[in-house]
Parts: sequence; structure tokens; C-alpha cells
Amino acid sequence: MLDCCHSGGGTRDVEVNVRQWIPDPAAESPADREFVAALATARSVEEFLPGAVTNWGDLSSAFTRDSSPVGRHVDHVALSACQSFQTAKEMAVDTETRGAFSLALLGALEAIGRRVTYRDLLAAVRSRVERTADNQTPVLFR
Repeated sequence: MLDCCHSGGGTRDVEVNVRQWIPDPAAESPADREFVAALATARSVEEFLPGAVTNWGDLSSAFTRDSSPVGRHVDHVALSACQSFQTAKEMAVDTETRGAFSLALLGALEAIGRRVTYRDLLAAVRSRVERTADNQTPVLFR
């Protein structure tokens, strides 16, 4: 699940070069080292999606495969916040800023429950996002 700008391109062809920035505090100016070191530190999913682990645990076993032809192997499923040419919007929630997609995802899971197909989850998330964020269409890749 990708809640970031241009995330619809998050499952690129393996032949395409991946763009990334790997934080290296030692390569930064002294004034920026502490900030870059913080970026390089692993953070828990709870920091990004409070309640996701405690409320939902391992979701991979909760979903059903939908409309896959018999014998078809699915390497991965990606739910992305938006299409590759769009930006992912954020919303103010109390004193925090949260991704519209993440909020919609957790809200949809709360409403629908754990036994849901990826397509049904996408439909619920997409309708929630489109009601709250302009020019953002969540997408599913299988």
C-alpha cells in the first residue's frame, strides 16, 4: 500500500531504473546531519498509521483473491493512493496531518471488515478519497 505522490508508478517494470535517495548523514553538512540521520532511522508503521497494527494485524490473510483465472499466479497486489501523474493529498486530523488515502483505507476497513476482495476495498477507498481530495484517484495493480 503506497500513500505518496505518483504512487501509481510504484510497481514499475523491473527493467526500469529506480530513483531513490538513500540518506547518508556523513555526506551532509554539519547543520543537516541530525535531520538526515532522523530520516535514515527506521520508524514503525504505527507512526504512520496509528492503530493499523493493533487493530488489523496481518491483513494479508484477510483478503480474498477476486476474479483471478484459475492457475494464474499473482506476484503482488499494490493499492496506490493515486495515479502516476497525480499527487497524494493530505488532510488535517485534529493536530496531525494524515494522507487522504491512508484515512480512507482505515475507514473502509473499519466499515467493511476483514473479509473483502481487493477490488471491493479499492472501490470503497476510491469513493472516500474522491469525496475528500481533488484530482486523486486510488488505483489497484495486480
